[in-house]
Amino acid sequence: MLNIAALITSFFLMITSFFGGLGNSTMGSPSQTVTDSAKVLALYKDIAAKNTNTQFRQRLSAGDLVDGRNDLFAVIAKTWAKAGMFFINPRFSEVTKGLPGTPSALTAADIRNAKAEYYGNGKTVVITFTLPEQVDRPGSVGGSVTRAMGNSISQDEFASLKVQVARLGFTLKSASVTYKNAKVMIRADVATGKIVKADISYTALASAVRNETTLPFNQSFNYSCKL
Repeated sequence: MLNIAALITSFFLMITSFFGGLGNSTMGSPSQTVTDSAKVLALYKDIAAKNTNTQFRQRLSAGDLVDGRNDLFAVIAKTWAKAGMFFINPRFSEVTKGLPGTPSALTAADIRNAKAEYYGNGKTVVITFTLPEQVDRPGSVGGSVTRAMGNSISQDEFASLKVQVARLGFTLKSASVTYKNAKVMIRADVATGKIVKADISYTALASAVRNETTLPFNQSFNYSCKL
C-alpha cells in the first residue's frame, strides 16, 4: 500500500520545483506620485541593488488538484500528495537574500500599473507594479514574471513531468504553467534605500493533458515573498 501511495504522490509532485499587502491608509496621502514606468523601474532597481543582503521569506502553498475525479480513493490520494509536497520539498518555505528574480533584467515593457508614492515629506517611498500573465510550455519558458520573481518551471522539470506520467502508464500530450495576478510592492527608506516592507506574489496554475484520457488536471500554487 505504501508503494502505491508513493507512486501516486510522485505523480502529483511533478512540479514541486516551482517554486497580505501593505496598507498605506495609515500613512496618509502621498506627497508625490510617479507613474512613469521607466522612472519607477529605475528606482526599483536602485533599491534592489541596495538590498542584496536583506532577508526575505518565500513561501509556496499548494491548492487543490482538480483532475475530474471525486471518488474516495482520488480524494485520499490528493490528500497524500498535498501532504507529501510540503514534507518532501523544503523550498515551500525558505529564507533568501535579496529581492526575488533578477531585478536588473527587468524592462519597462515588463511591468504594468507602475507607481512610486512618497510619504512623510519624501522620507518613505512605496513602489507597486503588476506583471502580465506568463505561460511556460515545453520549449518556451521564462518571461516578465520570471525576471521579476524567479521560480519559472524549467525544461528539465517538464521532462520530469513526462517521466512521472509515464510511470503511471500514461503519455503526456501537453503541459503548461500559467502565472497570474503577479504583483510587487516594496516600501523603503528613501535616504538609505533600505526595504522595510515587501509583499510580492503570484498564482501559478499547472495544467497537463494525457493522451489516454480526456480528463485534464490542474494544480494551483500561491507564491509569496515578504520581508
